[in-house]
Amino acid sequence: MLDVFSKCQPRPDVRFAITSGVLPYYHAISERLANGDVIVHGKRVLMAGSNDYLALSTDPRLKAAATAATTRLGTGNSGSRPINGTLALHEGLKADLAGFLQQEAALVVTTGYQANLALSALLASDDILFADKHVHASLLDAARLGQAALRRFRHNDAAHLESLLETADQDKGRLVLTEGMFS
Repeated sequence: MLDVFSKCQPRPDVRFAITSGVLPYYHAISERLANGDVIVHGKRVLMAGSNDYLALSTDPRLKAAATAATTRLGTGNSGSRPINGTLALHEGLKADLAGFLQQEAALVVTTGYQANLALSALLASDDILFADKHVHASLLDAARLGQAALRRFRHNDAAHLESLLETADQDKGRLVLTEGMFS
């Protein structure tokens, strides 16, 4: 009988990366500095692998606001947002975002992954999703959860996309998915 945990052993290329010291994962950040720099292993480096694209996590105004909110509201919501975890801060943020975007309403979720999964509610088995080959994996997860047929087009290739659209069933719902900044 095969032990399923035997699959958890690192592949040869990963073992090589570990032994040679070039594995890019699980390096502890000891400090976050301004402008996206961090301290790792005592060295100042530019953090290019995070979701903090604008280095907002180190902005003094946001840190002060977070400190004030933590003092007033605690360190967590104590529940999911639908049940008892919605804070006045959430509602204010949604209203501010909707106003900024000149929209009737806005939805705020915790992560980009959750935002991308929201697409699954729009997609059904009678829809077709046309996705750039380089879209984030979470967008593909949304397609699978929504059960849409998935058609991938070559990265940034509008002609290939057009040919896929022309040959697709015109009676099905269709959505083209690409990104403004590919990870």
